Amino acid sequence: MRKCLLFAALTAFCLIPESISSSVFILIKQEEMPIERVQGFIDSIANTGIDGILVDAYKDGLTLFPSERLDFAFSYDILEEIVYCAGLRKLLVFFNLDLFRVWTRHVPPTSASHVFHLHKDWLLKDAAGNSMSSFSIEDLLSKHAIDGYYVSPSNREYAVLLYELMTELTGRYLYSGIVISGICVPGQEWSYDDYTMTEFMRLYYVNPNTDRLAPSIREEWSGFNQKAAENFLKRFLATSEIKGFLAVRVENDSDLSLSLIRSDIADFFIPDSNWIKIRNVSPKDLADIIKTRGDNEFIVLDDARDALRIIGYKEMIKIAMEWIRGEGARR
Repeated sequence: MRKCLLFAALTAFCLIPESISSSVFILIKQEEMPIERVQGFIDSIANTGIDGILVDAYKDGLTLFPSERLDFAFSYDILEEIVYCAGLRKLLVFFNLDLFRVWTRHVPPTSASHVFHLHKDWLLKDAAGNSMSSFSIEDLLSKHAIDGYYVSPSNREYAVLLYELMTELTGRYLYSGIVISGICVPGQEWSYDDYTMTEFMRLYYVNPNTDRLAPSIREEWSGFNQKAAENFLKRFLATSEIKGFLAVRVENDSDLSLSLIRSDIADFFIPDSNWIKIRNVSPKDLADIIKTRGDNEFIVLDDARDALRIIGYKEMIKIAMEWIRGEGARR
């Protein structure tokens, strides 16, 4: 009852502002935390002066909330507690969904019901028919420069699953916006799964796994997975009832990213250069990045634990945010 009353009050306060410009968010990853420590954790984040939090609601094929469709990362609803405590501190709350990557960790998932085990046929395959699941993460990284296991963007079953997850998420929690990340998929050499091949043959009436492709068809095949990812995202967003802001994380200067930006499907886009891994910059450089960001730029500080625990970062974030608000008051 206490949380229901507060949620009603927060709705009146309005978790969805009329506009967002030049916002700084701290990313909260899927990491286990005793529920009694969540409020102190959120208080520490709020004390840096940042605008809001971005929470990994769906990543590595796991949800941060109890779901009827997928494995739940923890045994308790930590997302409810995070949203509740963020509301107390009037922080904006965005949920991050990592779209096509279903596992990025070096040790395979332990649950037999995880997508990695339950739906191996959903994963991308190479021209020899080898599923990504037959390679270790180390091999994918070292030999193919791929950072995880990916689901085919031509897979309609996965599209239905994501739609149902989004419906669960947005229908259960208060939030200010959604961030879609992980939209870029490996290229042509990993386009030989059944879903991608079937979709290509449906459109072009030819098996792409042959040396006898006409030049024009070969060109279509070379970028087919990226086009499929773009079409998947557009269909997914068109059918999902998202209340609040929508942001898409894009790779700097990739063809897919440029195409998405031109299509104007989101309220704003977050280039990789604005997704700052805290350990990769000094506290002073981080403060300078925050202070010098442009208008309407959305910056994500990855991740919250580093920002709060490593000496210097918390203080410099606070200084930068105070400087920004002082500059805004003077304009």
